[in-house]
Amino acid sequence: MNFLTKLTTAFNNIIFSNSASGHLKTILVFLISFILALSLRKIINFIVKRSSIKISDGLILDIVINVKKLTPILFYMPFYLICRISPLPNFIEKFITASGIVFIIVCSVLYITSIVHSVSSKYFSNLSNELLKNSFDIFSDIIIWTMAVLLILSNLGFNINTLLAGLGIGGMAIALASQSILGNLFNYFTILLDKPFVLGDDISIDGNIGKIKRIGLKGTRMVGIDGEEIIISNTDITKGVLKNYKNMQKRRKLVILGVRYDTSPELIKEIPSILKNIVLSVPQTEFARVHFSSFSASSLDFELVFFVLSNNFRIYMDRAQEVNFKILDEFSKRGIGFAFPTNSIYIEH
Repeated sequence: MNFLTKLTTAFNNIIFSNSASGHLKTILVFLISFILALSLRKIINFIVKRSSIKISDGLILDIVINVKKLTPILFYMPFYLICRISPLPNFIEKFITASGIVFIIVCSVLYITSIVHSVSSKYFSNLSNELLKNSFDIFSDIIIWTMAVLLILSNLGFNINTLLAGLGIGGMAIALASQSILGNLFNYFTILLDKPFVLGDDISIDGNIGKIKRIGLKGTRMVGIDGEEIIISNTDITKGVLKNYKNMQKRRKLVILGVRYDTSPELIKEIPSILKNIVLSVPQTEFARVHFSSFSASSLDFELVFFVLSNNFRIYMDRAQEVNFKILDEFSKRGIGFAFPTNSIYIEH
C-alpha cells in the first residue's frame, strides 16, 4: 500500500502548473499529432505528384507543385495543441505562439515567392531578357518580404501604424535627397523594358562610342573604341540621342575630292564615271552617287557617296581604304592632280 500511495502522489505532483499525468497526456497528444502531420505531408506530396501529371496549365501547375512548401506548417500543429490542452508557463506559451506566427508567415512567403519566380521565368524567357527577370525577382521579393515583416510585427502586438507613419516621413525625406538615384533607377527599368540596346551592342551616345558591357541600377558601362571604360548615367542615356549599330546593315561613306583648276574640262567630265567604276569594282560596296559639287577657292570639288555592306567597323575602313587606293592609282594614270590651298600673286610693272 505504501508503494502505491507514493506512486499516486508522484503522479499528482505539480510540474509547471500541471500534474505528471497531465504531462504524459501532453506527450501522447504531441506524438499522435506529429505522426498525423507526417502522414498528411506524405498524402499531400502524393496528391501533388499525381495531379502534376494531369495538369497542363503552367500557372496552375506551379501553384500545385509549390504547395509542398506549405507542408512544414503541419509540424506546428503538435505545438499548437500543447498550448491548448496543457497549462504551460506563460513565457513558454507566448514563445510557441510567436514562433508559430513567424513560421507560418515565412512558409507562406516562400510559397508565394516561388510562384512569382516561376511565373517570371516563363514570361521573361519569351523576352530573352535574363537581366530584367532577375531585377523583377529581386524587387518582388523585397515587396513581399517587407509586407511579411509588417504582418509579423502586427501579429506580435507591435503598433505598425506609428512605424508606417515614420517610414512615410522618412521615405519622403530620402526621396527628396536622392532624386537623381531614383531617376536613374526608374530609367534603368525604362532601358530594360524598351530595350534600345542589350549587352554587347555597339552604340553611340552624345559622341561616346563603345560596346555595352553592363547595365546597372545607376549607370551603364561600355568599353570605348580606345579600350577605356565609359560610364554614363541611365538618365543621360534616356535623355540623349542614341545610335545603335547592331541592326545596321551597311555603313555610309562620304568622300570629298578636290582637283586642280588647271585640269582639262574633258577629264573633269570623266571623273564621275571613273569614281563610280572604282566603287563598283570593290567587293562589299554599294554605289550611291557622285557629283561635281562646287567650285571652291582652290579646287574643283567632287562628292562621292557609297555604302559598305557590313556593320563591322574594321571591314568598313578596309573597303574605304581600298577605294581610296584605287582613286589614287586612277588619278595618277590619267594625270589628274589633287588640289591644295594656294594663293596666286600678280605683279604689274
